[in-house]
Parts: sequence; structure tokens; C-alpha cells
Amino acid sequence: MEGDGKKDEEEANIEGEFIKVEKEPTCVADEKPHVVERKPNDPETTRELLESQEKVNELEPELQRISSALKESDSINTHLKDELLLTKEQHQETAKKHEDLERNHKNLLEKVSEAEERYKLELKTLQEALLAQEVKHKELVNVKEAFDGLSLELETSRKKMEDLELNLRNSSDETQRFEELHKQSGLHAELETTKALEFEKLLELAKSSAKDMEDQMATLQNELKSLYEKISENEKVEEALKNATTELANVHGELELSKSQAYESKAKEDIASLQENVFMLEDAKLKLKEEVDAKGVVVEELLKSHEEKLKIMQEDLDKASKEKQVLEDSVADLTNNAVQMKELCNDLEAKLKQSDDNFLKADSLLSDALANSKELERKLKALEEIHTESGHAVTTANLKKLELEKTLQMLSIAAEEAKSQLRESETRSIAAEQRVVELEQL
Repeated sequence: MEGDGKKDEEEANIEGEFIKVEKEPTCVADEKPHVVERKPNDPETTRELLESQEKVNELEPELQRISSALKESDSINTHLKDELLLTKEQHQETAKKHEDLERNHKNLLEKVSEAEERYKLELKTLQEALLAQEVKHKELVNVKEAFDGLSLELETSRKKMEDLELNLRNSSDETQRFEELHKQSGLHAELETTKALEFEKLLELAKSSAKDMEDQMATLQNELKSLYEKISENEKVEEALKNATTELANVHGELELSKSQAYESKAKEDIASLQENVFMLEDAKLKLKEEVDAKGVVVEELLKSHEEKLKIMQEDLDKASKEKQVLEDSVADLTNNAVQMKELCNDLEAKLKQSDDNFLKADSLLSDALANSKELERKLKALEEIHTESGHAVTTANLKKLELEKTLQMLSIAAEEAKSQLRESETRSIAAEQRVVELEQL
């Protein structure tokens, strides 16, 4: 009796533990009848329960480890978020500093550009003054030389005239040669344009043939659509055939069950009619299948031929487009050559005109030199004084330019350092964000 009481207590404890493990009420409700149906002395059930308890005990430290890891990851996540906020603040501060530096750099650049413009204007005026002084100085030297030997000047002027005439003849020959080259390039350009027109015609023919191929593909698609419709009809016929066979089987069953002769004859008639329908449906199915197979083969052959034609046409189009590009490039080169030749002709004409102008100026200068020699001697000393003063001004302007270049270089170095700091802060913030995302995924 005591042994039976202990066994009952153990079974009650086991059942209580089983109800404890299965916490969901639905599972308990489902499992209760199963527990009631089991025998009290089932060792397999107790073994399974003990194994489940051992597994639960084994999983508890794993759960504790996972919870501690989650807590640790949460703390790391908060720490990384704080670091991310700090990096963002630093990034914003560096961005503000960078903006301030850019503004200062921009202002300094504007000031430098203004100073450079002023310097350029001053330098230009000084250079113009120097050029004018040099011209006047040369004029004075020429006047002095003219006083020393007027006959020598006249001889040199005659030689210059002869040289100018020779240059004029050479330039006229060069212009004729350039005109001939220009005509030849024009003829070559016309030939290239005719070739380009021929290639355009070929492209139009290829486009029209591609359109025809598209129309043929549309007709093939319509034929495929009709084939799909016939296939659906064939499926309907198969379904009707299946229904007829089921009806035939039902009629056979009814024929076996029925004993009356009249019902048997009627059933036989129904069977005969159903068999005829079945034969008709099978014939229609075979015909549809043959028609579908034949049209499918034709369509596949047509599709293959069309694909081959399209491939050949695409290759022809690619070849024609490449040749057209080559022709366009050659036409562009010819036009560039023609423009260059035209520019050379214009330059030669300008040089001829300039040589004529120089010759006229030389004559006028000789006449003016004879008339204004005394006045030029009087102004020579004043010009030399102005020349010395302008030299001092040029040196001061050069010093200012060097100082401005140094300041500009220092500003560019500071801007580069600010940009590098900004890049480093951006990389740090991106790395922190990636680490936060990885921890959140974990």
C-alpha cells in the first residue's frame, strides 16, 4: 500500500511538472486527454519528461548568456550612439569651420583678384608707357642715324622695297597653292558627302526591312495566338473526353447492377452513343494535335529564319554606322583643314597688308624724322626720366604681386587642411554608423 501511494505521488508530481512546462492553455487542454489515456506506469513518458527537463536546464545558461550578450550589446550600442552624436557634433563644428574658412578664402580670393586686376591695369598702363617710350626712343635713334647717313637709309629702304616685293610674290604663290589645296579638299569633301548619303540610303533600306520583319513578327504572334486558342480547345476536348469516359464507366456500373432487359438494352444504346462520342472526340483531339504540331514546327522555323535575318541586318547596320562614323570623322577633318587653310590665307593677306602699311609708315617716318628731329631731341631727356620712374613703379608692383601670391598659397594650404579634417570626421562618423547598424542587426 505504501509503495502504491508513493507511485501515485510520483505520477502526480510528474503530471504537475508536465503542466508547468506546457504553459499555453490550448496545449494543456489538448494534451490532458492524452495524459489521462496513458497508463500510470509508462516509463517512456517519464523518460521523455526527464529529457525535456534536462534540455530546459541545459538551455537556461544559454539563455542567460544570450541575455547578458544582449545587455552588453545594448550598452555598446548606447556607447556607440553617444560616440556617433559626438562625432556628428564634431562634424558639424568642422563643417561650420570649413564654411567659415571657405567664406574667408572666397573673400580673400575676391580681394586678391581685385588686387590682381588693379595690378594688371597698372602694369598694362606702365607697359604701354614703356612701349611708347621705347618706340619714341627708337624713333630718336633712327632720327640720329638718319642725320648720320641719310643716303644709307635710302639705300636700305630700296632694299626693303625689293624684299617686300619678293615677299609679296612668294605670298601670292602661297595663296595660289592654298587655293588649289582648298579646291582639292572641297572635291574630297563632296565625295565623302556623297558616300555618306549612300550610307544613309542603306540605313533607310535597313530600317524599312526591319519594319517588314516587325510586321512578320506580328503576324507570327497572331498565328501563335490562334495556336494557343486551338490548344485551349484541345484541352476542352480532352476534358469532355474525360467526362465521357466517366459517364461510360458509370453506365457500365449501372448495367452490371441492373437485371432488367429493357434497362440493359437502353444502357447498351447509351454506351454505344457514348463510345461514338468518345471516338469522335479522340479523332478531333488527334487532328488538333497534328495541326498544332505542324504549325508549331512552321512557326519555329519562321522564328529561326527571322532571328537569323535580324542578326544579319543588325551586323549590316553596325557596319554601316561604323563606316558612317568614319566618313563623318573624315569630313570633319577635311572641314577643319579647309578652315585652317582659310585662316592661313587670311593670315597671309593680313601680313601683306601689314607689310604695305609698314612700307608706308617707313616713308612717312623718314619724312617726319627730317621735319621733327629737333623736337625729338628736346623730348629725349624727359622721356629718359619718365623711364626711370616707371622702372621703380614696376619693381614695387612686382613686390606686391609676390606678397599676394604668398598669402594666397597660405590660404590654400589652410583650406586643404580643413578639408582633410572634414574628410576624417566624415569617415569616423560613417564607421560609427556602420558599427551601430551591425550591432542593431545582431
